[in-house]
Amino acid sequence: MKNLILFILLVNSIIIPQEILYEGEIKIKIINVTFPPNQNWLTVQFQAVRIYDKKWYPDLYPPVPQMWGRLFETSEFDTVNSEVTLFENAPGEYYIYFDVEYDAPPISLALSKYQISAVGKSTVFRANILECGGFPDYVLTYDYNNDKLYLGSCSDPTNCGDPLPLNYELHNSIDRSCLELFLTISNQNGNPYLEWNPYHDPNILDYKIYKKLTTESGTQTFNYYTSSTSYLDEMFNIDPKFGDDQVEYWITARISSSVESLEGNHVQIDGTSFIQWKISTQEINNETDFRLNQNFPNPFNPSTQIKYSLAQDADVTLKVYGMLGTEVSELVNETQTAGSYEINFSSEGLSSGVYIYRITATNNGRILFTDSKQMILLR
Repeated sequence: MKNLILFILLVNSIIIPQEILYEGEIKIKIINVTFPPNQNWLTVQFQAVRIYDKKWYPDLYPPVPQMWGRLFETSEFDTVNSEVTLFENAPGEYYIYFDVEYDAPPISLALSKYQISAVGKSTVFRANILECGGFPDYVLTYDYNNDKLYLGSCSDPTNCGDPLPLNYELHNSIDRSCLELFLTISNQNGNPYLEWNPYHDPNILDYKIYKKLTTESGTQTFNYYTSSTSYLDEMFNIDPKFGDDQVEYWITARISSSVESLEGNHVQIDGTSFIQWKISTQEINNETDFRLNQNFPNPFNPSTQIKYSLAQDADVTLKVYGMLGTEVSELVNETQTAGSYEINFSSEGLSSGVYIYRITATNNGRILFTDSKQMILLR
């Protein structure tokens, strides 16, 4: 589970000589504090309230706040307080931290937006907290006596520059490289080209692509499987102006044949679907055919993609042979569910020449489908 963790820290130059930095945080330095008469301590408190604001990152779906990580969970806390107590006889630097942290190391990825205010004061600002590692997202300085907030770290209000206005929104660039299974789509010759960030654990079966297609005939969901982190959907043409169909994609990682990760972000585009034409004319049923496609690219060097489809659950083997019939690689040997798959074949250690790849799908020993094709390796 991913939670909003509060770090309350008194940094004393004698006890802790080196500044402590956390990751994915808002760090607020407290300066210019006058202690009340006959009191040598003072507590400063800030409050963070999670905001549901769709306009911040409209390209993210679902809208923020959204936490990314192994479980893709949003923080269970909507309102959290953080405070620090300052002591007049203990000079030093005082900080308040708001940090989003993942409680299953070493994964520490998150994204959420909060409105943060000084309790009992008028200072209010907004910021998103992104957990991707590295230094704090924001370092701020709060002038307690004057109730002013400054960007950056400073010690004297006269040298801090201009204060931030009320309700100021802090934006930082989102390094999406740390958001696992984060999906983006580009236009490749009119077709959607899907690319996503890898799952944190490389020891998975494959990736499962969900495709939700909405046409005038209704809505259908299709599944594709691949071992790579990209996929070209040749069954949909992107046409945002005149396309009457809509497709939505998202990715999961298959941990095992029966367990998969929670889904990543969803991406929607408009266009025209070849599948819609088939549905509307009722030329095919909803089932996937058994099929082995020609590898692409071909000829290739150093790797190529092999796609195939299963009409039903089956025990599948996919092997590569030399022209003399010697097996050079076993790409698949497992039970798979009905759907479309894509496997990457690397030619490492092989010489130029013609190779044959063959698929066999069986059920209880009975052959359901077998096919083979040639591919050319050119060094």
